[in-house]
Amino acid sequence: MSADLKPVAEDYLRDEIHLRPGSRLHRLVARLADTYIDDLSDERIIELERLADTFRITHADGSRFS
Repeated sequence: MSADLKPVAEDYLRDEIHLRPGSRLHRLVARLADTYIDDLSDERIIELERLADTFRITHADGSRFS
């Protein structure tokens, strides 16, 4: 993970995540899965993570990023 990314809580990184079909996150993950593999290079994934970070204000539990 790139050092300039906001941190993700350890439990989210280690827990298995189940997404329900029709949910917003399921649609997002389905869109990424339906992308030609060469388009999802490590650099592109970091770019998408940085974009997601622009929307993140706190962790899911409301705590601020350190």
